[in-house]
Amino acid sequence: MLRKTVTLIFCDVTGSTALGEARDPEAVRGIMSRYFDRARTVLERHGGTVEKFVGDAVMAAFGIPEVHEDDALRAVRAAAELRDELAALNVQLERDFGTGIGVRIGVNTGEVIAGDPTLGQDFATGDAVIVAQRLEAAAVAGEILLGDATHRLVHSAIDAEAVTPLAVRGRAEHVPAWRLLRVTAGAHGVERLFDSPLVGRAEELARLREAFGQVVAARACRVVTVLGEAGVGKSRLVSELAAAVDGEALVLEGRCLPYGRGITYWPVVEVVRAAAGVTQQDAVADARAKIAALLEEEQDAELVAARVADIVGLTEHGYRSEEISWAMRRLLECLSRRRPLLVVLDDVQWAEPLLLDMVEYLAGWTRSAPILICCLARPDLLDVRPAWHEAAEIRLQPLPQSDARVLGDNVVGRLDDDAAAEVARLAEGNPLFVEELVRMLVDDGSLQSVDGGWRLTRDPARVRVPATIQAVLTARLDRLPAAEREVLQRAAVIGQEFWWGAVTELSPGEERQDVAGHLHALVRRQLIYPHRGALHDEDSFRFGHILVRDTVYDTIPKRTRADLHERFAAWLDARAASGLHSYDEIVGYHLEQAYRYRLELGPTDEGAAALASRAADRLAAAGRRALARADAHAAVSLLERAAAIDTGRLELRHELAVAQREADDLAGSLATLDALLASSPEPRVEWSSRLERAFVRVYMGAGSVDDVLATAEEAAAVFDALEDEAGLAQTWAAVGIELFWRVRVRQMESAYLRALEHARRAGDERREWLALNRLCVSLALGDVPAEEASARCRALLGRAEELAPPAVGTAVLAGIEAMCGRVEEGWLLLDRAREMLGERASRIQAAGLLLYAEPLLALDAARAARELRAAYTWLQELGERAVLPTVAAVLAEALLELGDVPAAEELTVAAERLAVPEDVYTEIVWRRVRSRVVAGRGEDGRGLARAATALARETESPHILAGALVALGEVERALAGDGERELVEALALYEAKGNLPAGKLVRAALDLQAQTR
Repeated sequence: MLRKTVTLIFCDVTGSTALGEARDPEAVRGIMSRYFDRARTVLERHGGTVEKFVGDAVMAAFGIPEVHEDDALRAVRAAAELRDELAALNVQLERDFGTGIGVRIGVNTGEVIAGDPTLGQDFATGDAVIVAQRLEAAAVAGEILLGDATHRLVHSAIDAEAVTPLAVRGRAEHVPAWRLLRVTAGAHGVERLFDSPLVGRAEELARLREAFGQVVAARACRVVTVLGEAGVGKSRLVSELAAAVDGEALVLEGRCLPYGRGITYWPVVEVVRAAAGVTQQDAVADARAKIAALLEEEQDAELVAARVADIVGLTEHGYRSEEISWAMRRLLECLSRRRPLLVVLDDVQWAEPLLLDMVEYLAGWTRSAPILICCLARPDLLDVRPAWHEAAEIRLQPLPQSDARVLGDNVVGRLDDDAAAEVARLAEGNPLFVEELVRMLVDDGSLQSVDGGWRLTRDPARVRVPATIQAVLTARLDRLPAAEREVLQRAAVIGQEFWWGAVTELSPGEERQDVAGHLHALVRRQLIYPHRGALHDEDSFRFGHILVRDTVYDTIPKRTRADLHERFAAWLDARAASGLHSYDEIVGYHLEQAYRYRLELGPTDEGAAALASRAADRLAAAGRRALARADAHAAVSLLERAAAIDTGRLELRHELAVAQREADDLAGSLATLDALLASSPEPRVEWSSRLERAFVRVYMGAGSVDDVLATAEEAAAVFDALEDEAGLAQTWAAVGIELFWRVRVRQMESAYLRALEHARRAGDERREWLALNRLCVSLALGDVPAEEASARCRALLGRAEELAPPAVGTAVLAGIEAMCGRVEEGWLLLDRAREMLGERASRIQAAGLLLYAEPLLALDAARAARELRAAYTWLQELGERAVLPTVAAVLAEALLELGDVPAAEELTVAAERLAVPEDVYTEIVWRRVRSRVVAGRGEDGRGLARAATALARETESPHILAGALVALGEVERALAGDGERELVEALALYEAKGNLPAGKLVRAALDLQAQTR
């Protein structure tokens, strides 16, 4: 059994009850037999498989047993022809029985479970079958109704009009439907952008034009084969050649068909009809006359014409293949004497051997005739004609990403960078895939026009394969030998990259010895490629295209998927038995998928519950590791999935809330914590969550630092009683944060030392890492001399780096190095700290890094202003209220140094409004900045400066006190011509701390004051 996307036709006779009542049963049987025979003939002619006749209804499927990329278009063409054929049948029925029949038809495309009826399996089951039946039932006599999926696949080849959506049993929403009006002859279901500029194929086009020039100059016949995967641009390339030689050459085109009877010479039929101008409406005599006219002056004209007419189906003589090839050569030679020929044969991978023989014959035996035969084919052609490898002069490779972006722009207009990158990643250089992905993203609302460009408005987490692309890929996969397809399915469960050993492990015992051969065959077919993988002792492969992998995966029944996911997780676990933990996320994903498929298929049992617990364990472990390396967004995704699978483990929700806060999702974090606390968790989880909630509320501007301290005091008692070392580490870290806000440096250092001790006892590496980073902060703010602080900070970071990238501590060290006069080293360290956070870092954390490096920023006001302004904008967008006021105050000071007094004053107002009283540093900075602004206007700013200094004296930070004294000294000098006492005290503090650049600036100010006294 396989999952397949197929197109179904339901055709039913209207008024059959009345027909049966009015006539003898034998007459009715005669009428219905003709109807069934005609229906079967038409449906099978287009490649459909008739499953059954039920009463007076016919059900047929296109895509069973083998999928074709144009199944939907075949089905619609078959439905239209069936309607026309039955109209002709009615003429006969009226003559023979005095009556006619009417039919109504429903056509729908969708996923089914398809089996082999010869093995007693159901032919096709699924929702798509029900919808097809409903479409047929809703149609009136002579009407064909199409489902929405079918319409999307064939809309470029038909005229149709929307009808009122239909109600379907078991569905809450109505089903869209379309009334088929007509099918365009010769049209393709997928609309290609042949009217837009050719992108990225200049070299290949030049080679084709050179080949054409050579056949014209040498008056010779030559075959050029253009090879490439479906959608890579073969037809588009040759259409450009045809346009380039239009007027100079006669262009004749034919397409090989993958289905139907009498298709061997179909491309030749199209070439002859085009050359002679024969149409479907021509009478036989007229068509033969047109062919004869092409050969009027040709020797043996009648012999040639008779055989060419036989090819086109105008006679039933049945000439031998060698006579047909001879006649076509003579016809093409005759035509080429008038002007050169460009003969394009498309989809040659579907050509019958006799047609390929004809092409080889033409290339070898045609004389004095300027003819270029372009054969367009997929690489499958070389499986049946390896010798054509030498004739494969042009192989189209995927386009580079820059060209893929241009293609995407051609579909809808300008794509923004994120949208272009996403489309290029998924399409991997295939032009058809680019076009269809962009169309699908527009249709599902992921891509919208914003400010004159197209932007991704939501993250298409797992972009589904567009139906048009899926049809192309599934058709190719369906033609694989069963054993190769099954190997490919097992590989698809593993992922886009997979290992030989894993595929072997997932294969039945008797088939394992054949896996190597099948993988090598799939490499030859260019479906997979050798790849250097993560397991160095395993031969690795990679799907040539992620959409190929997704399409293969979609064909696997869900019960089989569940089993394979679980078995692969066990295989990978065994490989990681050496103690490595890097596979947690991968193993967790596969266990998660196994559990979810079991849940869908139901009912679940104890085994499924155990599977959920194992999946949650691995996802949570990966999430914690992501959080430790400051990849908060990845941590949220992993922990969210873990919590969703194992809903009974409330501690996972707590960890999720922490990750959400660090990913800047403050509202989400608060909502998770509120829901968790409402679930009455056990005390350990409850008080950890209460502490976290107090912090989140401070960040959101809805709580105070005192709330954090009060919660920490209660939590400490609970954790102490429980002997919960991790809880005590969290509590003392919370106390340390509260003391940090108040700049009680010695007490803060003591709190973090206790947090570090408890974290190490608990084996909690994350909290140990946090404490080590925060101890660096105390070294920068406290009275430890800068050189000693630098050495001690580096020692702390040495241990922290063993656990995770210490971005905070590194930013603090950047500021300390600036104090020591090593400014360039400081900027390098700040850049390194930002690299540690990574591109997906929390904006709150990124802004915090700047504040921790404040002594460095103070030495370059322009750079500080630029970076702090960006941080201020981020935090405003997030609605953050804890770090934002500090950034506002420090940015105000930088802008004041640059002379932007109005902006500086405005930011001090914002900082005053937003800061909580416990945020002592912010209260100091905005006052000292505004005091200087006020003094600059000639007003008395001493009250503000003295208030800032008084607050600074309550701290345990000589660096902060010195900054307040410098501001007070400047204000005193502006108003009273004094301030020396304050500057002298500030200089002493800077020198004691070892802040060389700041001390140098204060000493220069004192010297200037002495000179002007």
